[in-house]
Amino acid sequence: MNDKIKVLHITGDAVGGIRKHIHDIIYNMNEHYNFYYISSFNNDKVSITEKESIEKLVESRIRLDISKKPTFFDIVNIFLIYRIIRKNKIKIVHGHGAKGGLYARIAGKLAGAKVIYTPHGGVAHDMFSGSEDKIYKLIEKILSSFTSCFLFESNYTKKAYFKKIKPKKNLNYAVNYNGVNVGLIEQSDNTLPSSKKNIKIGFFGVLRNEKGILFSIDAINDVINSINIELSYHIYGDGPLLNEVENKINNLSCQKKIYLHGETDNPYMAMHNMDIIFVPSKFESFGYVAVESMFLEKTLVVSDAGALPEVCCPDSSYFFRSNDLPDCVRALKKAIYETIDGSNYKKLTDASFFAKKHYSIETMCNNLSSLYKKLL
Repeated sequence: MNDKIKVLHITGDAVGGIRKHIHDIIYNMNEHYNFYYISSFNNDKVSITEKESIEKLVESRIRLDISKKPTFFDIVNIFLIYRIIRKNKIKIVHGHGAKGGLYARIAGKLAGAKVIYTPHGGVAHDMFSGSEDKIYKLIEKILSSFTSCFLFESNYTKKAYFKKIKPKKNLNYAVNYNGVNVGLIEQSDNTLPSSKKNIKIGFFGVLRNEKGILFSIDAINDVINSINIELSYHIYGDGPLLNEVENKINNLSCQKKIYLHGETDNPYMAMHNMDIIFVPSKFESFGYVAVESMFLEKTLVVSDAGALPEVCCPDSSYFFRSNDLPDCVRALKKAIYETIDGSNYKKLTDASFFAKKHYSIETMCNNLSSLYKKLL
């Protein structure tokens, strides 16, 4: 008799950090849980690559027409999800992101399931303004009563969410840092080290405003024009700002030193071949790329936005004030010089030790499993 707990994961677009988080849970916890998985039709390259392996591990993989903005289909989708929960006798519904959280909390509450909500940033950040911001805050306040437990990826996100939303007191919540699968990183470690004659700086992420991609190009341009060292900037990712990124690069004198690689289905392989990983985010609820850089013993130049100062090894990263161009250029230059002369070697080994201690996939999954069982 199958006595596994049934858990439904719901998100909007299965891309970036949310996709990675959900897939890590499915890959590493499927022996003890029966997972159901709902998302929109939008995927990133890794999601497409992992489609077959994920579908083998879940009881059901369903895609719905989910838009970021409120539409009539939200009502239809909530009704469909309610029926799925009831039909399959699902005990726990775990919503990820604003739209996934909306669906999970309404459908889950109506169906009598326990509901977990992981915001993944979203409404915890100042991403909206005016009436739009007020509407989203009001919705979150109302939905907080439908939430069995809030699950945050960092203390920063927890504090930011409660400060902004101001939900009712005595809510159940937990903080569980995301984990990184060390085995996958080690399997991809077969690239040659970059030549110090040409320092390679890498950006990995969705090309959207909150990731600071346009700002990063300005910073790299200033560094290239003010330093007598061969540099190249490698951008891995796709997203809504792609055309704007291309236009910006084409108007620079250093355009031949900036490479747009698009999405990659093996980011660790690409990261291995970089000397420096650049994380210029304006908002960050956790910071997968920064943490993975520490595992890989890569020089990390990172903004002080969101949870990044919390999750990064404080003495082993080159921090700069978010969106402060002169401070960012200073941090990049220091990182470049110390990478060339090797004086940052201890920083890199310390950061790797720090990451392996705090962000193992086993710890994340054990904590999540304990939470699931506690709710039931």
